[in-house]
Amino acid sequence: MSPKQDWIYFIRQGQINQEQVKKSRDEIWRVKIDGASLTKLYKENEMEKNNGGAIDEIHISPDGLRIYFQAAKFATGSSLEVMNSDGTNVEYLGPAEVMKIILEGKYAGYILASEGRVKEDKGRFWQFYLFTPNLEYEIAVLGEDPSTFIESNNIKFTDRSEKEFITRFKFK
Repeated sequence: MSPKQDWIYFIRQGQINQEQVKKSRDEIWRVKIDGASLTKLYKENEMEKNNGGAIDEIHISPDGLRIYFQAAKFATGSSLEVMNSDGTNVEYLGPAEVMKIILEGKYAGYILASEGRVKEDKGRFWQFYLFTPNLEYEIAVLGEDPSTFIESNNIKFTDRSEKEFITRFKFK
């Protein structure tokens, strides 16, 4: 839902290439809250056709002007991308396994993102970072547990998942 609650954004499974039946071709669409103006904003490009084109999540910026999404473009992970809310100017921002957009406060519009890391003694784990809105600058390394940062700054995410994040890490 857009911040003004006038648009609904959603992921739809698009046409499937019959040679790669197990790989989806997800698309991002929007429609007015009254059902008018249904529009496809994004579909896979050639690079994604090789790796499925699955879209994991979409988030709308707090001002409603940008759509952030994760697309399965790599064999081992997802890419973080952004486009204007009308589907124009799609940009690749970088790799991200988990991505959340902060809704309000001094970090409104900032991105909480993680990358998978591997350590010999730990195996695979997630390292969380706080970035400016277009991943221009890394503001902080939050480590493996972002719950303290989320709680102490009263962070709210655009997808309302902050309680799930705090719970996931507090009760390991």
